[in-house]
Amino acid sequence: MQNTVPAARVAQAAHISASVERFLNGGGKIKRIAIGVSANVDPMHRGRAPDYEERKAAAYKARTESSKTLLWRAKWGDDVIRLFDSGKNIKDIEAELGQPRNLITACVKESGRNPAANKYPQPPAELVEQIRAMAADRYSGRYTATILGLERERVYTIAKKHGIHFVSRDSHKP
Repeated sequence: MQNTVPAARVAQAAHISASVERFLNGGGKIKRIAIGVSANVDPMHRGRAPDYEERKAAAYKARTESSKTLLWRAKWGDDVIRLFDSGKNIKDIEAELGQPRNLITACVKESGRNPAANKYPQPPAELVEQIRAMAADRYSGRYTATILGLERERVYTIAKKHGIHFVSRDSHKP
């Protein structure tokens, strides 16, 4: 059988073999890695580089410490925290102050608060009692929402959270 490998490839292979032999004879060690595993990725971190979290935190810090962001926080930060602590969610604060949501969220996070904490604010006690009274008077959930000027899903969510049951068309059937 005739050799089909070009002479240039044979020479390259011989050169690589000689280089590896010199490396090993000089005290070098070769680490074997399983097939499919990259040398700079820690398999315990689901394919991410070992310093992924550190780099991510450093990038966030650099982004939040820009002069524009620091100036914005100095001007609006106290108002954001005051509104957030009063129970308003990020969307309401954005509408009230007319400022970008990402800066409001960054300010809330930096103060050690969870931005999602006020995502679904507690309804006023009067509203809950009003919904409870309307359900007791056999109003439907849809009609209750129309009377109160609320979205139907909001009324049903409040009712479910507070154990309120509405009359449905199916409840009259035997």
